[in-house]
Amino acid sequence: MQWITPKTDWKIQLDLDGHYQGDYFEIADYQRICNNLNYLHKMAAQLWIQPEKLQMINVERGDFCTAEMINAIEQAIQTIKPEAFSSVIPSAKTWKANDFAPMVHDLNRIEKALQNIYLLLLQQQNVLPKLAIKLGGGRF
Repeated sequence: MQWITPKTDWKIQLDLDGHYQGDYFEIADYQRICNNLNYLHKMAAQLWIQPEKLQMINVERGDFCTAEMINAIEQAIQTIKPEAFSSVIPSAKTWKANDFAPMVHDLNRIEKALQNIYLLLLQQQNVLPKLAIKLGGGRF
């Protein structure tokens, strides 16, 4: 599993005839977000945080996005986000079936939250003290 750069430029765009030419949230986007959440979960666990297990929804190609899927993403972000990150990571929204779907600003908020958590964990990882020697076998 590798970190995949989040899409932080979701947009609504119409052509000259008024037809929608903007972004659509597809299963590949959900899978990218889930991959990044799992990557961040593992990274956080290696540093110092022991977040609880993520409860992501398994999806396949051809599935439709549901409120349950978006709520799983929102909850996973809150699970990984330590209290120290509260000022830079927005709080979660709750989505309901047959209600408004996430708009581009919601998707940008989610993807930017992942990016910010990644950068913050990376900074913490880079400042961890490291031993100048390797401990292990051999004679001392």
